[in-house]
Amino acid sequence: MCLTQYFLRDLGAEPDMLERVGDHLRRFDALVTFNGTRFDLPLLQTRFLLCRMRADIEAESHLDVMNLARRLWYRRLGGYSMALLEQMILKVERFIDVPGWVIPSLYVQFLHTGDFDVLEPVFAHNAQDILSLVALHGLAGELLARPDRTPVVVDWFGLGRLLDVRGKVETAAGCYRLALEDERDPSVRRRAATALARHYRLTGQPEQLLDLWDREAHTGIVPRWLALERLAMVWEWELHDPRRALALAEKALAALNGDTPVHYQRLIHRRDRLLQKASKLSL
Repeated sequence: MCLTQYFLRDLGAEPDMLERVGDHLRRFDALVTFNGTRFDLPLLQTRFLLCRMRADIEAESHLDVMNLARRLWYRRLGGYSMALLEQMILKVERFIDVPGWVIPSLYVQFLHTGDFDVLEPVFAHNAQDILSLVALHGLAGELLARPDRTPVVVDWFGLGRLLDVRGKVETAAGCYRLALEDERDPSVRRRAATALARHYRLTGQPEQLLDLWDREAHTGIVPRWLALERLAMVWEWELHDPRRALALAEKALAALNGDTPVHYQRLIHRRDRLLQKASKLSL
């Protein structure tokens, strides 16, 4: 790997430096950044425009690793900053480092004094940022390729979503199952269960659907009425038994107890429709 850093020694030379940076970036088919979507690319494009230069750094082939980090680690670590990921995931410790917020003032100090020594820690800081970015990129790729061999803590639901959008539905389903083993957040558990149920429905596994929502009805985490309603839906649409579906819809109504008007009306509508279906079977 070759690490190149561009440095603006004189503000008047910014157009020359931007031309070199642009030529360098255009040599590659893709760009990998950490928070480049919101910071690096907009900043570069703005500087190009202000210098009346061609701002054609394409974002189509751009991977922002921060977006992956948010899915993979935010809920488990409480954040996804580079510093936190270095400490908790990469196990990297910067013994002597300059904080990022200090760097602009050091650059101004250099412009006033010409003392290049004050910037030595900045180059070391930037180099470590790039090395950590490479490591995170490789680790994220490893997680997506072989989630069954993950070497680090990970948010299984977040990993499942990343795999789902990449078309790896079977592997994503495995991640959702792992997420449901210890997930205590009701909203996340509901989303994980719903995503797994969608997989079972698309792959024609009604027994797995029944087992999933029956377990969720007894966890005390997902609302019981919701799990019962999902069971009613399985019996109605997958197993074509409106009588069993009606009994479960009645149980869901009792569990909801009218506390949520919108959901209550939805269940009433479902129950009435199932009553009609069940009555037709009796004729």
